[in-house]
Amino acid sequence: MLYLKCTSIVQKALGLPKTLLADAASTSAPLGDWYVNRFAVGRRKAHVFMSETTLLSFILLQGKTPVTPETLPTMMLAGLAQLLQMRGMGEDAIERAMAHYHEGLFAKTDSRGTWVRSTTWCSGTNG
Repeated sequence: MLYLKCTSIVQKALGLPKTLLADAASTSAPLGDWYVNRFAVGRRKAHVFMSETTLLSFILLQGKTPVTPETLPTMMLAGLAQLLQMRGMGEDAIERAMAHYHEGLFAKTDSRGTWVRSTTWCSGTNG
């Protein structure tokens, strides 16, 4: 199961009511659940995705396709596959890493400490 733990900024941008946010259950996925945040880069919007267990992170800029509750998980999975390929992982390893993400739900962020590290990294501050 893929849980995308969305910040309130992402929830608002996607129009996700709190009633649609699941409580993330524990996962056996090697990369765990994923945090998602959104921020501006000039006039464009970017999304940062961060693995809860490994802190593996990547940024995707929003293109012409609108980011919606339907497109965000697909965008994340495509970005993750591309990142793993760029890091030299073979197709078998990529398939194993992604095999647990056949279904997905949106969830609230539940680990402020982990997310603060990510947002600090995005904003370029030290603390």
